[in-house]
Amino acid sequence: RRALTDLARESMVAGFAAAAEMVGATGTPQPADVDPGDPSETFVAALVEAARGSVEHSRQVAAGHRETASSLSRVFRAWRTDDAERRIQHASLAAYHRGLVAALRDLGTTMIEVVPSGRPCAECPAGAGSWPIDGDPPDGSVLPPARLECACAIIPSS
Repeated sequence: RRALTDLARESMVAGFAAAAEMVGATGTPQPADVDPGDPSETFVAALVEAARGSVEHSRQVAAGHRETASSLSRVFRAWRTDDAERRIQHASLAAYHRGLVAALRDLGTTMIEVVPSGRPCAECPAGAGSWPIDGDPPDGSVLPPARLECACAIIPSS
């Protein structure tokens, strides 16, 4: 938990620094009252769900002990490599964007938009135009990262 909350805090601070650079500010706002979030509960819940799904699938197909153990082992191997990394990156980007939006607001930005990176997902507002920084993103969309694979970026808009 500590490592993930530290990551979120550092990512949020990076968002503050990036916002100052984006608008050419001479100083960086301080993230005193911005919550970077705690990604640990979501992270652990996803791991538990993956393990539970593996065991449930094994039960549904009447797998033996060896097959069940093998299936569960595949889940943990995937998490030890790709899945954990993708989820950590997602948590970092989410905290970064929370910090970025808070700092842009503090620096007087009134409009923001999202620029795509790769192929944006349906929930991402990339390419949908700008909206007021104090408002919600366009209908049916969420701030990046909308999915684990999302690498779109929030920028100030004029």
